[in-house]
Amino acid sequence: HEVMVKLDKDNNRSIAVDKEGQIIGECDYQENADTITIYHTEVKPEYGGNGIAKRLVYKVFEEADRECKKIVPTCSYAAKLLSN
Repeated sequence: HEVMVKLDKDNNRSIAVDKEGQIIGECDYQENADTITIYHTEVKPEYGGNGIAKRLVYKVFEEADRECKKIVPTCSYAAKLLSN
């Protein structure tokens, strides 16, 4: 699967898009002055096991780094990645 992961800042999420332009996964976050809270990560089941969820979360991690904000993972998957 060719999948592109990009930040959708207008909707406070990172999204994974397949080559047809369909959104097949997203990582939702809430942003405030000094934190970014990741509260939900989901990838369509048929795309599971390809590391897409990890790419979605890391895209948000990069944004937090760029803005010097602390990540607060309330999503268990993001919490697991952050602790590695």
